[in-house]
Amino acid sequence: MIISAPIHITQDLLTSLDVSVVCHGSSPVELLEDEPDPLRLAKEKGIFQEIHSDFDLSTFVIINRIMQRRLE
Repeated sequence: MIISAPIHITQDLLTSLDVSVVCHGSSPVELLEDEPDPLRLAKEKGIFQEIHSDFDLSTFVIINRIMQRRLE
């Protein structure tokens, strides 16, 4: 596990840390309109694995909770 891993996977990261598997939970990656898929390189190299999770907590959910609490 890499603490504070960058959002976008680069060849330099894969090579310098000798990464053989890149994992992400099954929650969707929320991108800006023109933002490239941060996991693209791992998917192209065939080293991406999705880990199923029933946990639906995302940044979007957290932000909405904070905003709702501020309105109370």
